Amino acid sequence: MTVRTDMEFSLIESFLWAPVPFWSLYLPAHSQEIRGLKNYIFTPARLGKFQPSKDCISETVKAENWRQRFFLFDRHLERMQVSSLQLGFRFEQDAFFDALKDADREILRDVPERLKDSNNEGSAANFLFKVRITLSPQGSFSKDYVKIRPVPKLPVLFDISNIPAEEAVAMPTHKTTLRDVLNREFKRAASLGLFDTVFMNRMGEITEGTISNVFIDAGDDLLRTPALSAGLLPGTLRAELIASGLAVESRVTRQMLEEAEAIYLGNSVRGLVPSLLAGPF
Repeated sequence: MTVRTDMEFSLIESFLWAPVPFWSLYLPAHSQEIRGLKNYIFTPARLGKFQPSKDCISETVKAENWRQRFFLFDRHLERMQVSSLQLGFRFEQDAFFDALKDADREILRDVPERLKDSNNEGSAANFLFKVRITLSPQGSFSKDYVKIRPVPKLPVLFDISNIPAEEAVAMPTHKTTLRDVLNREFKRAASLGLFDTVFMNRMGEITEGTISNVFIDAGDDLLRTPALSAGLLPGTLRAELIASGLAVESRVTRQMLEEAEAIYLGNSVRGLVPSLLAGPF
C-alpha cells in the first residue's frame, strides 16, 4: 500500500500533540511503501480464555472532522482481516465497509451545518469521533461511535500496573472484546487522574497500556517501542510509525522509561501523547 496524499497532514499533526524537532528529518519517508501486518511475527494467542460464543474481534477508528476521514483505515482493515483468518471468523470486506458507511451517515448528523462546507480544518478540530466496529464469529458487524475531546498538549500521567502483562492481556496479538482486566485497570488509573496504566511482563519488559502503545525517546533521534515478542497488540499507529522510519522495535524496561528524554503513549485515535511516569500511589 502507498501512503495517500492526505496522510501527510496526519503523519505530522495527528501523531503528535506537541512538536518534536527531530521528526522533520524523516518526513521524506512518507512516500515509501508500507508493509502490512502479514509481515509481522505474531506471538502465540492464548486461546483458552477466548470464547467465540460471546467474544468478538474489534477495531477502533478515528473519524477526523466533518469529512469523516478514517485515520489509518487500511491498517485497521488489514488487522481485522488477519485476526479473522487466525481465529476462524468469517470476514466480508463489503460488510465491513457498510458498517463504516452507516457510522459515517450517523456522525454527519452530529457535525454543525456551518462546518460541513468549510475548508477550515482548524474550525473542525473539536469534532473528532471514535468509531468501534465489532465482528462476530459468524461475520456480522456492529458499530457504535462517540465524540471525543482532544488530549491536552501538556504531558499526561501514567503508572505501571501491578498485574503482569501475561495475566492482563489474554490475546496480545488480536484486538478483541476480551478486555475485563484491561477495563478494570483503565478505570483504576482514571480514578487516580491518570491517562493510562502500562503493563510489564514477567521478563521485566514493558509491553503496552490498556489503550495505548508505548514509545520512548532515548536521546538518539528515534522512537523506541516494545517488540511484539514481549506480548502486545500490534497497534496501527505503531505500525505506521515503524514503517515510516520514525520508530523501531526495542526491548523497553522500567529503567529505560525512567531515564528516557521523552515518553509517549499512543494509539490511532489519540495520536502520540507526551506522557510522564507518575510516582507511587
